[in-house]
Amino acid sequence: MGNFDYKNICLQIKTRENFTDPRAVEFMKNWDFTEKESDLFFNAIWDNMSNEYSIKIVDFFINYKDGILLPDKCDPFEPIRENFNRDDISAPVSWLSTPAGSLLLKKKYKYTAEIKNDYFAVIFSDGELEIPKRILPEYLGIITFWFSKQRKIDMKFLEQLLRDLCAYLNADNGIIFDQETHEVLLDIFQ
Repeated sequence: MGNFDYKNICLQIKTRENFTDPRAVEFMKNWDFTEKESDLFFNAIWDNMSNEYSIKIVDFFINYKDGILLPDKCDPFEPIRENFNRDDISAPVSWLSTPAGSLLLKKKYKYTAEIKNDYFAVIFSDGELEIPKRILPEYLGIITFWFSKQRKIDMKFLEQLLRDLCAYLNADNGIIFDQETHEVLLDIFQ
């Protein structure tokens, strides 16, 4: 995630909701498609991939406490270079709604965040579809914030953010931890 110094206070929420576009979930249901069929399908929906839960999460970043979390930059992977446009969230929503997709957000001098979609990825190896051998995890979405210890951290704000985001997403797993020591500073469900 670009936070290689590990001197961060992290906030993490796990959710059971699937961020993947429902059309992709339906397409992948039987795992009986060719690489060409997969390419045609995903190319046809790529520009408008969406999921109501993905939209809800992006909206949270835009509107929380009058925009205090509004990102400057976004991308589906490192480095985070794209300007975030609050008036057109189609690209960030699409990245997150892609099977096994992610959305990276950054607000300069405030935080870096990753929203991870842990649904199955579509992988072809030598033209053969690799059928997933794992079962889906209990939590299909993970939202992690990194707040640098080099800056003043308002722990009351982080606690309120954690509680508000968990309530907003109806999540039952939310913690604040020290990335350097791995110490859990707050688990609101314990």
